[in-house]
Amino acid sequence: FVAPKNSMPLTDASVGRPAQYEPPPLYRIRATSLFDAGLQQGRMAGTRIRGWLSTPEMKGLRNYTDRDGAAGFAQLKRDNAATFPQLVRELEGVASGAGVPPDDIWRATMINELESLRSTAPGAWHAGHCSDVYAVPPGGYSAGFAHGHNEDWPGPIWQYWYFVAYSAAPGADFASCAGAVYPGGLLGWAASWNARGLYLTQNSLFPKRNLPGGLSSAFVQRAALCGAGGGEAAAGSLDELVGALSTPRGGLGWSS
Repeated sequence: FVAPKNSMPLTDASVGRPAQYEPPPLYRIRATSLFDAGLQQGRMAGTRIRGWLSTPEMKGLRNYTDRDGAAGFAQLKRDNAATFPQLVRELEGVASGAGVPPDDIWRATMINELESLRSTAPGAWHAGHCSDVYAVPPGGYSAGFAHGHNEDWPGPIWQYWYFVAYSAAPGADFASCAGAVYPGGLLGWAASWNARGLYLTQNSLFPKRNLPGGLSSAFVQRAALCGAGGGEAAAGSLDELVGALSTPRGGLGWSS
């Protein structure tokens, strides 16, 4: 994930210039509601969120959802808002804290589905995304564990992502959760972990068939790992996690 501070300069292929990679910040947040957690995140990460939203990739996605993709975007919002109302409150908090329109945060959270829908157009190009390497010592997992994620998302995303750690304060209606966050997106889509010892990461695929509706991967993964708020518990075992990822909610399955 994080290159050492004294590492060799990396090259941002999108602009063709070397740049010294600085480790992303970690924002520690303590809250009793997901709206407040999102609000604090938006305030802390606002510069990074607004920077990412100003990139050509996000401007292009906004143009798509304002035109050809408007109906699919609206349906995805309806389906996920009905299924995950507390997580939507978190997104609303992020938008308020960062001072951006809520739809911008929806786009950042559902970028996986929206870009997949857009990529079904004739002539669309599918870029490669990421790889993961796991290392377990001879003594087994109890003796240690390491994970390396190679972030191959092209363009300037590496300048803007960050870590977030949500700590549920006494009386909170959500479970503690932490991980890497793509700017403005929902915690839980990138590599994340919960307070019960479970860690989850994923890589993007490009399905040939995408539905302009259904549940977004970011919402489903966050709910499976850390619960969806409203007192829902985090997963405590691999079986619970896989079950939550594979079980439809509210009669709806994944968008793609």
